[in-house]
Amino acid sequence: LFDAVLRPSLIVSRSPLIFDGSLGLAGCKEYFENLRRLIVLLFDYANTLKPIADLTPSEKISIIHNCVSQFALLVVAYHTVRNTELVSSTILLPSGHYFHREKPVIIIEQCEDKQIILLESRIEIVKKNILDVVLSPMRRLGFTEIEMVALKAIIALDP
Repeated sequence: LFDAVLRPSLIVSRSPLIFDGSLGLAGCKEYFENLRRLIVLLFDYANTLKPIADLTPSEKISIIHNCVSQFALLVVAYHTVRNTELVSSTILLPSGHYFHREKPVIIIEQCEDKQIILLESRIEIVKKNILDVVLSPMRRLGFTEIEMVALKAIIALDP
């Protein structure tokens, strides 16, 4: 992880953030690729945001560890709200893929049927909560870019 602080592209190469859903429905593979890309975005953010940029690599890792999920959710939620209609059943990902409320995520085939059903039901609950608990209020509030910048800083500076 110390190397990743200095060179975040070791996690995954930097690619453009394309929150448009043009590449279609995401599965597990795309989910993990997008998560790695969001982690690189957070490492880049931590390396440029003062006073975090001045901390030691181990301190940065600790901060990143404590705010990665909130940061990723905020970035995805903001861009989803910004790039979809008023009421949407999609969650846009930075690669150009998306999740849909009604469509299942393809799970690793080696799992037994019970495991697939259980995991898929948990995924459905998480997607529903993101859409209903995070995205709907953000749409209602008319979340602006300035508010996004402020919230990203708060998440990073006060994990």
